[in-house]
Amino acid sequence: MIVVELMGGLGNQLFQYAIGRSLAFKKKTDLFIDTRFLTSRNVTGQRVVFRNYDLDVFNINPTLVTLDISRRYGTSSSFLNRYGKRLLNHWIKTGTLTYVYERIPFQYDSRIGQVDDNTYLSGYWQSVRYFQSVIKELKSDLCFKKPIPSFANGLAEDIQQQQSVCVHVRRSDFVTNLRHNIIETVYYQQAERMIRTHVTEPAFYVFSDDIDWCRTHLRFDGPTVFVGDEYAGEQAGTYLHLMTLCHHFIIPNSTFSWWAAWLSKHADKVVIVPKNWVYDRGTFIKSDELVYPGWIQL
Repeated sequence: MIVVELMGGLGNQLFQYAIGRSLAFKKKTDLFIDTRFLTSRNVTGQRVVFRNYDLDVFNINPTLVTLDISRRYGTSSSFLNRYGKRLLNHWIKTGTLTYVYERIPFQYDSRIGQVDDNTYLSGYWQSVRYFQSVIKELKSDLCFKKPIPSFANGLAEDIQQQQSVCVHVRRSDFVTNLRHNIIETVYYQQAERMIRTHVTEPAFYVFSDDIDWCRTHLRFDGPTVFVGDEYAGEQAGTYLHLMTLCHHFIIPNSTFSWWAAWLSKHADKVVIVPKNWVYDRGTFIKSDELVYPGWIQL
C-alpha cells in the first residue's frame, strides 16, 4: 500500500494525489489517502487556513486509510508536536510502513525513486517529475464528476469559441502571508504583452477569489470577462472546470490554476507562470519544478 497525506486546498491535494497515484502504479499496489490532518479543525499555528477534502469534484474515489495508521503516521494537529512526531516517525521505525516526509519544498527528492511498497508520504510534493510516468492515467482519473451546470453553459461555450486566456488572480490568505509573494498587476500587464506575441485576438477571462478587486485594478486591451463568484459552484468545482476550458493561461503562484492549465486539452496552449513561486527562508524559490517545455516563466 501507498498512503499519501492530504494537506492544503484542492491544488495541493492534486499534487499529493498525483505522487501517490504514480507510486502505487509503479509498485502495482493500492493507493490510500489520509485526510485526518486536512479535515481537522484543531490545528494550531500561525496563518492556519482550514480546508476541506475536495478531490471528489473529480470522478475518483481513493480509499481512506485506517484510523490507526493515520494516528501513527499522520501529522499532529498541535504545532508544538508536529515536528517531534515527524522525527519520531522518521527515526523510530516501529510501524508497518516506511515514513517519508518532504525535505525541501518545490525541489524533486531523489529518495522517491527508491520508495518501495508500504510507504506513508507526508508533504506537498510539488514537482512535475513525481508523476511524469503516469500522465495518461492521471488525465483519465481527473475527469470532473459533474458536467458544467446549465447556468454556466453559455459562458463555457463562449470560452471554447475564442482564443480565450484564463487569467487567475489569487489573493485571500496570500495577502497577509508574505511567503506566498502576492503577484503584482505589472506581472499581468507583462503577461498580456507576452500572450499577444503568440495569440491573435485573445479574449481574457478573469477568475479570482477577489473578483471585485480585479474589476478595479486589472485592465486588458481586449474583450474581458470577470467571472463572478456565482460561477464558482460547489467546492469551486465549476470555476476550475471553466478554467480548464480556456485555450491559454496567465497564472499566479497558485496550484489551483496550475492544475487548470495542466488539465486543459489544448495542445498549443500558451501558459505563463511567475518565475518566483514562493518566498522561503530569505530567498525566492523558483517555479522550475513546475514548468513544462513551452511554458513561459516571467
